[in-house]
Formats: sequence, C-alpha cells, structure tokens
Amino acid sequence: MPEKQEDQHVLQGYTEETTRLIMHSALDAIICIDLTGAITVWNPQAEKMFGWTFEEVKGKHLTETIIPAPFRTMHEKGMQRYLATGEGPVLNRVIEITALNRQGKEFPVELTVIPIKQDGILFFCAFLRDITVRKKAEEQQKRHARELELKNKELEQFAYMASHDLQEPLRTTASFVELLRQQYEGRLDEHADKYIRFIVDATDRMRTLIDDLLNYSRIGRNTSLMPVDCNLLLQEVLADLRNAIEEKKAGIRSSVLPVLNGYPSELKSLFQNLISNSIKFHRKDQVPVVEINAMKEADDWLFAFTDNGIGIEEHQQEKVFVLFQRLHSRSQYEGSGIGLAHCRKIVELHGGKIWVESDMAKGSTFYFTIHDPYT
Repeated sequence: MPEKQEDQHVLQGYTEETTRLIMHSALDAIICIDLTGAITVWNPQAEKMFGWTFEEVKGKHLTETIIPAPFRTMHEKGMQRYLATGEGPVLNRVIEITALNRQGKEFPVELTVIPIKQDGILFFCAFLRDITVRKKAEEQQKRHARELELKNKELEQFAYMASHDLQEPLRTTASFVELLRQQYEGRLDEHADKYIRFIVDATDRMRTLIDDLLNYSRIGRNTSLMPVDCNLLLQEVLADLRNAIEEKKAGIRSSVLPVLNGYPSELKSLFQNLISNSIKFHRKDQVPVVEINAMKEADDWLFAFTDNGIGIEEHQQEKVFVLFQRLHSRSQYEGSGIGLAHCRKIVELHGGKIWVESDMAKGSTFYFTIHDPYT
C-alpha cells in the first residue's frame, strides 16, 4: 500500500509516532487489513506470535498466512458480506478461534475485529491474544472436575451397595438375638444377660450407622432445584423435633428466612441436623437456645445457627465435619458421628461452604452459605 494511504490509517487525534508507539507497545498482536484483505499493519507482538516479520507478510492476505485452511472460505465470505451489507457476525465482539503460525501449527486465540473508517478509508483492525495456556488450564480443570465427579459417584455407589448388602445379614443377626433375648433372658446367669444386652445394643448401633450411611450416599441424587421457603421448612423441622424440644425445653428463635433455590429434602436434613445437634450438646445447667439468621451476600445466602451449648475446641472445629468423627464417647452423647458430614455434603451440593466458630464459655455458631444468584 502507498505510504500516503498508510498514513491515512493513523487514528484521528494521534500523531503517526504516537500510533506507532501504541502498536509496538501493545501486549496483544495487532493486525490491520484493507478491503481487499491485504495486511497493512503487523505489530511486533504479531511477529512474535506468528513467526513472520512485517516485511514478509505486508500485502499478503490472511488466508495465505494465519487462517487455517478450513476457515479460509468462511473468512472470504464474511468480507464479501460486510462489503455488501455493512454487517459482520464477528465484528466488535470477543470470540475464540484457531490461528496458524509460520510452522503450520494451529493454536487457540482470542480475537476482536473492529472496522475503522478514517478520512473516508475503511479498514479492519484485529486484536489477537494467544490463549493456549489458558485453554490448557481450562481443559485440565475440566478433566479434574470429571475425575472428581467420577470418583464421587464411585464412592457414593460403593457406600450405597456396601450399606445395602449389610442390611440383610444385620436383620438376620438382630432377629436371632431378639429370639435369644426373649427365650433365655433371666434363665441363664447375669453374665449371659449382660452379653445379650451388649449384642442388642451393638446391633441397634450398627443399624443406625448403616441407615445414616445410606442417607449420606443418597444426598444429591435429586438434581432438580426448586424454590424453597426456609420459613416453612423450619416449621416442618421443628414439628419433627417436637419431642426433643419439649423434653429439653429448648428455645428456637429465628429471623425471617429467605425463599431460595435449592433441594428441599437436603435442606430440611441440614436444618434438622444443626438444630438437633444444638439441643443434644447443651450445657447441663442451661436450657438450650438456638438462634437462626440469614442474610444475602452477593450471590450467596449466609446462614448462622447460634447455640449456647458446650462449644467446640478450636483444634477440633474442622474435625467435626469429617465422616464418622466423634468428639465425645457414646456414653456421653449418642450418635453415629455422621450428622455434620451430612451437613457439609449438603452445603457443598448447593455450591456453598460450612464452618463453625465457637467459644467454650458461650457456645457455637455454625455458618454456611447457599449459592443462589437468582434471588
């Protein structure tokens, strides 16, 4: 292209030297073409990205250089369409395409094409960025996500099958132990009676453990999100826990809770576990009190369940969410040690996180977030 016409491509308001400095300092490759598709501008970053110098590509068409063969016809038709209609589907937007370097290697780029009219002359400027590293990172992240999903499914299936397969021999054991108790309790010595009670208790604990494990493996099987009124859900939970609440004379106080998109049965289990734990781990000299609050933070709902219970030591606050971890003996507090692991799995199913802050003298607050950008 003649020097005079090339000077006319300098952006209005800038000197030729300023424009050249901008072109040379840009971190992105900048390529300009005229209406014939010939290259008129090719900055140093373009030289670095594609391997050709400006002298080598000046006046050549993009179809001869950086456009892979499968897309060359599409490029030419796009140029013709723009000249005929003034419209182009790839103009003034960021898109991802495949480009070609001097060695013939294809690689992904992020591209923005802008039509510019300067002093009556129309041309196109393309801004390109090599996104090879980003795409590899995205693919690796997707691969890890798929592997994690597969492992989680395998683990859930294993837990379900193992628990299910244990049910039948456990029922058989429980039946015969009950027959043994009915027929021989009080007819043998006191040691035999004690042993029978031990077996019955152990069988009951095993049944509870298996049921809890089955419930844990089922979390997330229902994949249909729906609006959940947490106020109504709380009332259902309190109705289910009525006996425990009345027995301990517990006080449950709540602010107005949100309606959010979630999995109803899982959220109900989450509320029930946290409230029942607060009632269970209360101080012997105090009536248990639980306060429930929620507030919106960006795209998340932040919930807080605060109690006046026995508290949790700092070094154990992460441990309580691990499957089958117990901080107290069964003689102190009954349970399988799976409830808070349930809670964490449910919260993570909803795209959130759960943690606890505790003061041994005052009690604990369990915080969790539910991701819901639509409310």
